[in-house]
Amino acid sequence: MKHLKLFFLLLVLSSNAIFAQQVNHSQALADLIPTKRWFEIEDYYQLYKDSIDKEFVELWYIAETGIVFNRPFEAINAYEKLIDKNPLNMDMLTLIGLFWQPLLQLCADVQEYAKAKELCQKVITLLENDIDIDSEMRLSYIQGFYKQLKVLCNLKKYIQNYLSLKKKITQKK
Repeated sequence: MKHLKLFFLLLVLSSNAIFAQQVNHSQALADLIPTKRWFEIEDYYQLYKDSIDKEFVELWYIAETGIVFNRPFEAINAYEKLIDKNPLNMDMLTLIGLFWQPLLQLCADVQEYAKAKELCQKVITLLENDIDIDSEMRLSYIQGFYKQLKVLCNLKKYIQNYLSLKKKITQKK
C-alpha cells in the first residue's frame, strides 16, 4: 500500500511538471513596463534578458528605461528602431503617440536639436504620404509638427542670443 501511495504521488508530481506552462518572459516584461516600477523592471530584464523578444519588447524596455536610468542616447536609438521597424504594425497615429512624441521630447531634453529637426521632417513626410488617416486629422498633425520644426530651426538663434547676452552681463560685473 505504501508503494502504491508513493507511486501515485510521483505520478501526480510528474504530471504537474509536464503540464506546467512555460512563462513568457517577454509578455511578463511587457506587462511590467506600463507599471513604471523601474527597479523591478530592470531586475526582471537582467534576470531574463536572454528570453526577451529582441524585436519589440527589448527595444521598448531600452527606450523606456533609458530615459529613467540616464541612458538617453540608447533610448533615442531604441525609439528610432521601434518606429522604423514597427514590429506590431501600428498605425501612424499610434506610433506618434507611443514613440514619436516621447522621442522628440527626449531629443529636446538632451539638446539634440539637429536630431529632433531631422525626426520632425521625417514624421511630416510620413504623415503626408499616409492615406489611412483622415485628411483633416493628418493636416492637424502636419501643422503641429511644422510648428515644432519652426521652433527647432529658430532655437539655435535664440541660444546664440542668450549666450551673447549672458556674456555681456558677466563682463559688466
